[in-house]
Amino acid sequence: MNEIVVFAPHPDDEILCCGGTIIEKLKKGFDVSIIYMTDGRNALSNLEIYTNPSPLELKEIRRKEAMRGANFLGVTSSNLYFLDVEDTKLNSDPNLVNIIRDLLEKIKPQEIYLPSIKDATSDHKNANLIVMSSLKMTKLETKLYSYITFPKYARLDYLVKLLHRIFDKRYIENNISDHLSQKYFSLLQHKSQIMILNPKQRQPVISIPILQRLLNNTESFICLNEL
Repeated sequence: MNEIVVFAPHPDDEILCCGGTIIEKLKKGFDVSIIYMTDGRNALSNLEIYTNPSPLELKEIRRKEAMRGANFLGVTSSNLYFLDVEDTKLNSDPNLVNIIRDLLEKIKPQEIYLPSIKDATSDHKNANLIVMSSLKMTKLETKLYSYITFPKYARLDYLVKLLHRIFDKRYIENNISDHLSQKYFSLLQHKSQIMILNPKQRQPVISIPILQRLLNNTESFICLNEL
């Protein structure tokens, strides 16, 4: 069976950037696994909210949301892997590279989707570095596709994509219009990220501009194996 692995630095990244692609791959008979690298417990701590819910409570909330969201995509619970690293601390566990290496050797994916080294978020950059280091320790031959959740220059995102279309042969855009509604309902399962949980919040963790940018008819990737 054709195996695909999607690495999500936080629960919800897999839907935001790869949701439609995951649905399409499943419909074509691929077997998709999702590896959640952090538990996302500090999403509200970053907004200086530490209670109602607490970080540990949010960790459990986000795991359940990830499982429901993946179920809406069509990914079975047996293909979900939670590494439970605290977000912002991905580079603090020296054994993480070995853990991911073992998972990759177990799954033997033909395709891997991972965050870009050019993402503006440190967890996403560190996730890229760790996955690439793990892959180098294996003898696997797999296609690598990187995605960006938070571009460094978000307001110029359209222009950057246009330049990629014209000049970068590695650039791929998947039309996911047939799966957009299913992707949307999958994301709705991540209520802690798209709704107000605490009265102190002025806006959800994921802002409306981010949702507008990522919930459209295409998902874009850079194929890292192409020159």
